[in-house]
Amino acid sequence: VYLTTVANAPELAVWILRTCSKFAALVPKQIVDTYLRNVAGVSLTEDRELARGLICNPEYARNFLMLGLEEIRDVPEVIDAAAMRVIGQHCPTYILYCGGQDQWACESHMQDLERAKTNGEIPKNVTMKYEDDLVHGFIVYPQMIGSAIQFVCRSVAESNATTTIRAKL
Repeated sequence: VYLTTVANAPELAVWILRTCSKFAALVPKQIVDTYLRNVAGVSLTEDRELARGLICNPEYARNFLMLGLEEIRDVPEVIDAAAMRVIGQHCPTYILYCGGQDQWACESHMQDLERAKTNGEIPKNVTMKYEDDLVHGFIVYPQMIGSAIQFVCRSVAESNATTTIRAKL
């Protein structure tokens, strides 16, 4: 619902978030710090300082939403099978899908690719994995980084076992 609302009225969404950011800049520093520590769970002082700086920066708020909108608009509605076939001629592809409420790299997207792979529309060297406990923004959740790193390491090891990698300098 939130993404649809933002996509349908981006100027309004940016205005609202920038206004909230300006308001947050007027709130005493200690109150924002206490909120970040006790409600948002940001325990380290330097992390709270960084978060407070971002929360109170209206340009960051605008850029955050505009980048998200740009990403949403750039994501194709259909699988680019031709591009995947070209890539598949040169190297394997590994895709990690997120669980939970993620709508960016969700399981249904993986299922679409699995069907395309079964139908021969995309190469057989496309490998996908679904991680139920992983969210799209995993990098900001330290407990989730390990599973993403393991996926990358396993993918690289598997790729090295089947492919000769040469640097092109």
